[in-house]
Amino acid sequence: SYTYAMSARNWGAGWVPWTNDRRHEGRAFGTWRALRGVQLSTSVEVASPLPYTPIGAWVVVPAPQAFDQLRPIYGSEMSGRGTALLRIDAALLKHFTGPGHSRWDAGIGISNLSWGDQSARTQSLDVSDLHEPELIARTAFRFGAIPSIMLRGEIGAFR
Repeated sequence: SYTYAMSARNWGAGWVPWTNDRRHEGRAFGTWRALRGVQLSTSVEVASPLPYTPIGAWVVVPAPQAFDQLRPIYGSEMSGRGTALLRIDAALLKHFTGPGHSRWDAGIGISNLSWGDQSARTQSLDVSDLHEPELIARTAFRFGAIPSIMLRGEIGAFR
């Protein structure tokens, strides 16, 4: 399947892309009977980058307390784009029969094996080295790959 979508908003200053503006998204699903009783299923998703508002620089604002404050200077709203997304889910199943006409499936799988941005980006300033602070852009959240083991049974006379 393929989806072309736009998400924009206008709060009085003109139309800009919005957080969920993922223009292109394609998905493919498939199942292959590799050997007798063995099945491989997979899905692949490819999607274009999401927009975010980049930070151009940070300025030091003197504070009356002992510590100065760092304030960001933002670029044009939602003018940045993250990286494209590639995500793969896959499962390998073995079908077999058991006693009493029971049927069983045993398998392994992996979900959310991905590269690229799963969510919109946020930016922060790494000040671990005060002489050379570094601007870091990363996704707001990231889910890692999820391995799974499956055992399913149907017990009884199924014909």
